[in-house]
Amino acid sequence: MISNSGGTRQIIKIISIFLIFLLVKDKNDLSRYIFLIGFSQLLGSISLWPYLKNSIEWVRLKEINPFQHFMPTILLFIPTITIQIYVIVNRIMLGRMASQGATAQFDFGDRIVKLVLAIATATGTVMLPHIANKFASGEIKAVKESLYKSFEFVTSLSIPMMLGLMAISDKFAPWFLGNEYILTGKIIYLEAPIILLIAWSNVTGLQYLMPTHKEHEYTISVTAGAIVNIIANLVLISLWKANGAAIATVISEAIVLLIQLNFIKNELDLKEMFSSSWKYFLSGLVMYIAIDTLNSILVMNFLTLIVEAVIGIIIYVFLIYILKAPIIITALNIPKCQFKLEKS
Repeated sequence: MISNSGGTRQIIKIISIFLIFLLVKDKNDLSRYIFLIGFSQLLGSISLWPYLKNSIEWVRLKEINPFQHFMPTILLFIPTITIQIYVIVNRIMLGRMASQGATAQFDFGDRIVKLVLAIATATGTVMLPHIANKFASGEIKAVKESLYKSFEFVTSLSIPMMLGLMAISDKFAPWFLGNEYILTGKIIYLEAPIILLIAWSNVTGLQYLMPTHKEHEYTISVTAGAIVNIIANLVLISLWKANGAAIATVISEAIVLLIQLNFIKNELDLKEMFSSSWKYFLSGLVMYIAIDTLNSILVMNFLTLIVEAVIGIIIYVFLIYILKAPIIITALNIPKCQFKLEKS
C-alpha cells in the first residue's frame, strides 16, 4: 500500500515535469512555473491520504507512547538534514565567492538536472517498503535479488537520461531559459553525471542500507559527502565559479556512492551488480553521438526536442536489444509471466 502511494506521488512529479517543459516558455511564465511546482507538491501530498484510511485506527490517550520511536526518528532525521545542507551549500558558497549571476546560472542548471533525476530515482520510494518487509521476514536472498534487479533497472534508465541531457544541454538551456542563460548549458553538462551517481546511491543507500537497519552507515556516507562538497566548493568555485560548483556536486555524490559500496561489498556481489553496465554505457555513448550530431545541425525547439528524444530512445533500445542486456530479457519475460498467472 505504501509503495502504491509512493508510486502515485512519483507519477504526479513526472507529469509536472512534462507540464513545465510544455507550458513554461520564457520569463513571463514565472507565475505558471510557480503554480505547477506548488500544485504538484500539494497534489502529491493529497495523493497519500486515500491509502491511509485502512491503516489508521484510534488509540486511547493512555496507550500513546511517542518517545519510544524518538531515537529511531532522530537516526532518520540526521541524514535527511545533512543532505539538505549540502544541497544548498553550493548556492550559498557560490553567492559569497562569485556573482549573483553565476548563482542563478548554477541554480537553473541544477534544477533541470534534478528534474531529470526525479524520474531515474522514482523506484526508490517504491522499493524501500518491499525490501524492508522482506528483510524483516528474514528473506535475505529475496532482498539481494530485488536489489540486483533495481540496480539493473536504474542503470538502464539513468545512463541514457544522463547522456541524452548532456548531448542537448548547450542548445537546450538558452532555448528553455532564455539567451542570458547560455552558460547554464555547460553547468548542465558538467553536473549531469549525478543522475547516474545518485540513481546508484539511491539503490545502495535508500533501498538497502536504510531498510536493513544500517542507518549509521548511511549517515556516515552522506555526512562525508557534505564535508567533501564544502571542501571541493572552496577550491573549485574560486577556480571556475558556477562550473566549479557543478564539478564539486559530482565529486561529493561520487564519494557518497563509493562509501556506500564499501559498506555493502561484503553483503552484496558488486561484480554482479555492475556486470552488465558496459552494455548500457556503450549503447548510451552511440546514442549520445547521434543526438549530439543532430543537436549541432537542428535549431532547438519543442519539435526538435521530441525528435531527438524519439531517435535517442530508438537507438538506445535497439542497441541494448542487440547486446542482450538483462533489462531487455526481463522486459520480454513479463508477458510470459502474466500469461502463466492468468492460466493458473
